[in-house]
Amino acid sequence: MFIKAYPSIVRPTYLKCRFLLISLVFILCRCTTTKPVAYFSQFPKDTSINTTISKEIESVIQKNDILSITISSLNKEMDEKFNTAAKVINANILMSANNVGYQVNELGEITMHYLGTIKVEGMTRRALGTKLQKDLLPYFNDPILSVQYLNRKITVMGEVAGPKIINLPNERISFIDAVVSAGDLSDVADYKNIIIIRDSGTTKYIKHINLEDSTVLSSEWAYVKADDVIYVGKNTEKVDKEERRRNLQTTISLVASMVSLVVIILNNLLK
Repeated sequence: MFIKAYPSIVRPTYLKCRFLLISLVFILCRCTTTKPVAYFSQFPKDTSINTTISKEIESVIQKNDILSITISSLNKEMDEKFNTAAKVINANILMSANNVGYQVNELGEITMHYLGTIKVEGMTRRALGTKLQKDLLPYFNDPILSVQYLNRKITVMGEVAGPKIINLPNERISFIDAVVSAGDLSDVADYKNIIIIRDSGTTKYIKHINLEDSTVLSSEWAYVKADDVIYVGKNTEKVDKEERRRNLQTTISLVASMVSLVVIILNNLLK
């Protein structure tokens, strides 16, 4: 009687153990230690932040800049001829073969139809547009000029969803906009220590940004400039913790599988 009763005791025990093991493995597979990024978590609640940084600050045109200059007037045929007459720039970084522009030479000048050689170095885009609009009045009916940069860019690299080079047709964009344009930070990004590298010609400046700190909005680094590099590093503590979690999950899964196998073998032997 003892031998016949023993399998009946083992079988329910085996089923319970197997159910518990499967449940444990399922729970471990669903577990994660990765927490969502808490941007601005240290900002004071319901407050205002004073800043002297203006969105209206304009950079000046420099030697070797490539300018897109387009005109819109009441004569569409004249507009098309003028806009397609710009020198085609070979695409070495960002531009395609369809981009046209005026490259500022070593004397700080560009050459345009109707106007000839124009000194543009040191002017803002707005000032140049106003000057060209006035100078082209004898040739065009109520012209409107648009001036943008074709060669200026910033680079976002590291732990972002899509590292990329971002065109900068205007003066600058905000640091936050640049990060979002690259797809936002990855789950393992170190959002407390993001690096901006800025080249001033003879000096490279390096700034560390903490997205929990409210000063990111009031600092001069709140806006990135042409040729800035944004580097987002890994949060090594978070990476190590995630690696340990995965290793533990794998180990427990293997142990659970081995225990399950032993229980099956024992159950078959005792039948």
